[in-house]
Amino acid sequence: MYDSMVAACHHYVLSAAAATANTLVLDFDIPGPIVNDRDLFWAPIHYWLMTADCIIHDIIAALSDSIHVLPDYRVISHRFMRQVASEERK
Repeated sequence: MYDSMVAACHHYVLSAAAATANTLVLDFDIPGPIVNDRDLFWAPIHYWLMTADCIIHDIIAALSDSIHVLPDYRVISHRFMRQVASEERK
């Protein structure tokens, strides 16, 4: 059931992102340094400020360099103005 909920969430987010220029969608709910360390969370889905700081730095890194993905997240979609402009010309 969890997998179908995640798939439905990804589908919804991707459909919204597809219509929006300059959009980067990152998924942090993957096995990795953040999710695997339960001490970074004070409840199942609520995390400490130091965890938020790490996520903010990951987002900045992803926006700065979409080629080198960090182990904390995976890129679900990235749609930048160059892509939108070339798609509109078609």
